[in-house]
Amino acid sequence: NNMGEDVSLKVENYTKLGHQCLQSGKVTESIKNFTHAYDHATRRDASDDYVVRACCFNLGASYVAAGNAKEGLKYMQKAIPPDEAEADGMDNAADLWYNIGIGHHASDNFEEALTAYEKAREAYLKMKNEKLAYECLGKSAVCHHLLGNLKEAAVAYLDTSRYHKQCATASDANEEDEAVEHQKQALLLSNATNIYSEV
Repeated sequence: NNMGEDVSLKVENYTKLGHQCLQSGKVTESIKNFTHAYDHATRRDASDDYVVRACCFNLGASYVAAGNAKEGLKYMQKAIPPDEAEADGMDNAADLWYNIGIGHHASDNFEEALTAYEKAREAYLKMKNEKLAYECLGKSAVCHHLLGNLKEAAVAYLDTSRYHKQCATASDANEEDEAVEHQKQALLLSNATNIYSEV
């Protein structure tokens, strides 16, 4: 049991270091730390499926952030719980599918990216996180666009544009920067939608 506690502490410390590196933009260092965490988590004497999946998620997301989507997807696929209905918490499910979407998107696997973005969007909506739900919808619009699904792209662009316009209008004076960002997004998405007005 002492051995398990020691390994658990190492996983926790390497994970913490990995997140710190990632937040300060040191993606290569984050991959090294998350790899150490994964290696310790997968030791036979300490294996805990939830911890291993969490390590796979961290490592996979870091590889995607570093521009290595193929390696990132390999780890993130391992992070999917065996029974998706019993996901490792809604936050984790949403973020996992979002990052899987990004990995597929970066690999030009737009159909797979769409599926992942939709799963992430559903989870974010259940969490009442509209901002990330609409971010997923915006990324879905781009995938539809790239796949030539112009009607679906137009609808997604339009819905996302409406959301950003609504947020820009509703923002307080304290959130001026955020309001300006929503206005920019709304304008970009309105322009994209206008391209499809003939569709």
